[in-house]
Amino acid sequence: MKKEVLLKRFKAFIKSICKNDVVAIVHHRDTDGLCAALVFSKALQKIRGRGADFAISAEYFEFGEAIAALKSIAPDKIVSLDLSIDQSPEDVKSLEKLAPLLLIDHHKQYRDCNSKRTVFIKAQHMKKIDGSKYPASKLAFDLCSNLVSLKKEQWIACVGLLGDMSYKNWKPFFAKTIKENKVSLKQLQSLEGLVSAVETIQGEKFADLFAEFHSKTPKQLLKSPLNKYKKMLSKELSKWQKDFKKNAEFHKAEGLIFYKFKPPFEIKSALIDSLTLKHPDKTLIIVQDLGEKNLRFSARRQDFKVKMNELLENATKGIPGASGGGHIPASAGAVPRAKFPVFKENVVRILSKGKK
Repeated sequence: MKKEVLLKRFKAFIKSICKNDVVAIVHHRDTDGLCAALVFSKALQKIRGRGADFAISAEYFEFGEAIAALKSIAPDKIVSLDLSIDQSPEDVKSLEKLAPLLLIDHHKQYRDCNSKRTVFIKAQHMKKIDGSKYPASKLAFDLCSNLVSLKKEQWIACVGLLGDMSYKNWKPFFAKTIKENKVSLKQLQSLEGLVSAVETIQGEKFADLFAEFHSKTPKQLLKSPLNKYKKMLSKELSKWQKDFKKNAEFHKAEGLIFYKFKPPFEIKSALIDSLTLKHPDKTLIIVQDLGEKNLRFSARRQDFKVKMNELLENATKGIPGASGGGHIPASAGAVPRAKFPVFKENVVRILSKGKK
């Protein structure tokens, strides 16, 4: 659909939300997803006098728990943010059966989910740039700003942008926010660090961040007791960065760095984001073993010479229970433990073929 048509449908969806409607947001369990949810809820609060009634976080490829939670809530409207649900048409159908659905996302588009029950908007529908450079928090901010002023909430979108490493792409927006919201870049970075630390070290408290950010100012958040987890994350990152130097596999011919580790926390995203800054021109894949049935992995490459989303899609293709995808420079997925050797062989084979 054309941009103008999608914007019209978006406005119609928002206007259809009644004051007493139960609105549930499901968002990606990371900084960008959280901030996109906060921006939307803040906009809804200004429009109808009350924000979202429920905010549920979900992992990128695991929507089952979120759908189960939504079924128990029985919402009147559902808003999905920063989740590539178009990869899973059966999940879209499940959500549509529950309530009218609004999908806002910035990952690669796999199919058009627009229907009578669903409004489907990708970042690439709004701007002619790669979706990885237009995070969901900024997309939600721009869409909602067409309906209500969100000048006081700009800082939330900036925290989301930092979470997806998009500062360089939106410098003018940051400059405007710093001036109008009277907040420094250092403070915004500290807030991004707060979200990342809670997500990594104390994941069960991630839901608390929605209430914290929804009700407090940046200065108040900087004094939150949850900031104690930042020191813990810093210590863990230092530990695994050193281990990476000792135990990572360097496949020079394929431009690949492969690293498998067993951390006590869900730390792979924070770790790989720190490592890719030092290896921007390498295909970096880290595999996290938490003792679960599936091994989770993340992939990064900042020069865009190899598409991480397509690499993981192809490397997991044909492996039962495996999944992978995301952005060109940053993607993630999971593979059953028993099939890990096959996944690894596929990665090396695909990259080797690409070098020929």
